[in-house]
Amino acid sequence: MNGLQFEKHRAEFELLTPVHIGTGEELDPFSYVIRDGSLHFIDLVKWMESYEDQETLLRMTDTDNFAVLRSFVAENVSIEKAGMGSVKVESHKLLKTYEKAIKERDPQNQVLVGPMMRNFVTGQAYIPGSSVKGAIRTALANPCVGPARVRKGDRDASEKIFGRIKDDPMRWLKIPDISLGPDATVIVEPVEVSNKPDKSPTPKGHVEAAHALATGRPNKRSAVLSLAPFPLHGNTVDAQYLLDALNDFYVHKYVQEALRFYNAGPVARVGKILEPVNCIVKNLASNEAILRVGRFSHVECMTLDDVRAPKTRMKNGRPMPFGTTRTLANQLFPFGWIKVRFPALPLKDKKPYPWPNNLAASENAPVQKLSAAAAPGQAGASPQAPTKTGEAAKSAMSRIPPTQVKETSRLEPLLKQLTLLKPNDKVGMDRMIDALERLSEVQDKTALGNAIIAKLKKAGMWKKHPRKLDVLSNMDD
Repeated sequence: MNGLQFEKHRAEFELLTPVHIGTGEELDPFSYVIRDGSLHFIDLVKWMESYEDQETLLRMTDTDNFAVLRSFVAENVSIEKAGMGSVKVESHKLLKTYEKAIKERDPQNQVLVGPMMRNFVTGQAYIPGSSVKGAIRTALANPCVGPARVRKGDRDASEKIFGRIKDDPMRWLKIPDISLGPDATVIVEPVEVSNKPDKSPTPKGHVEAAHALATGRPNKRSAVLSLAPFPLHGNTVDAQYLLDALNDFYVHKYVQEALRFYNAGPVARVGKILEPVNCIVKNLASNEAILRVGRFSHVECMTLDDVRAPKTRMKNGRPMPFGTTRTLANQLFPFGWIKVRFPALPLKDKKPYPWPNNLAASENAPVQKLSAAAAPGQAGASPQAPTKTGEAAKSAMSRIPPTQVKETSRLEPLLKQLTLLKPNDKVGMDRMIDALERLSEVQDKTALGNAIIAKLKKAGMWKKHPRKLDVLSNMDD
């Protein structure tokens, strides 16, 4: 395998339904405010430094009453001075809950929101290349279950299929992070629904999600993939094989989910919303495929068919059945579906998927907006009048994303981010070092590199830090 040569492939990604890939944490209640229907990330430290009435501010920050302090910040923070970008809130429930929590100084409701992954330098949300690669990996592994003799419960299933970590052939596929561009996300409410009429929907908090075709805001992005065709259990994984494997795995999952959950029953209206997406999936060309990424992708799309055995809670001594519910953005849209296209691949005849006659697929179906739900008061209902309290954006750690960074200085916001990061925050420090690698100016690299080294040395973590060489090599460029 040492003789393999990488080939470059331009890939076009089209988000079909909302996508949420989070940081693993939720926004700190002091990292944002909601105003006029938008969530604004804020730089709390910057605002505190510029606040005119320092005596009052000092008195407020001395209190141990979380709710009172949060309300003070929400009512007094200046978006003009401390705002770091905003995201529209498409959940009437969140707008009302936040307004109530601020007005009533309610300590019981922290109003937590799960943010998307973001680029430190541009402030734009992105889909990690590792998430796309993980979805591809699952599709490639699925037909290898038999040849690799994988059985249910095998803890070494991955090693049986792909070999030991150092020999894993997936290293011959490299996928960059996919930036979603400006104003590409909104705040939605994931709601777990069942196809059984007697089961009530279950809200699951609030998250930031990317716009998509189904929500009326098409989002198409492109990236260059690197692939060195490699052998895998008797097949050669090249660009065409990769697309075919994706469709063999994910198209069936898409169709079965649509038939089971969205074609009848309590959420049948979702089926109508998905007609334009159905049309795309039904008519995929030979150089196109679909895949599913991110949170709420559901067990069928994240595990292998013949060995799927997820752990579920027990009832009467027996495990509960899996796959009986779906989680929808604002109770309207499935999460995570993306179409990928390799435009340079020559088109070829393709065996059509046996599309069910009772699954509508119309490219002219009316588009349902993200904010419109079944009725006022339900999850995802249309926002009413703008709320009085705030919306802003802050990026304090990896979990508090920076947005709308001024082009005049890429270094300043990075240094500010670094001061707020904890040295043992692995994800945050990794992103900071990645940002160091993307800087183009030598003086900027030197300044940020020295700041990273100083922070890690102070914590006693520099000497054995796993990315020490990455930092030093970038400062030597």
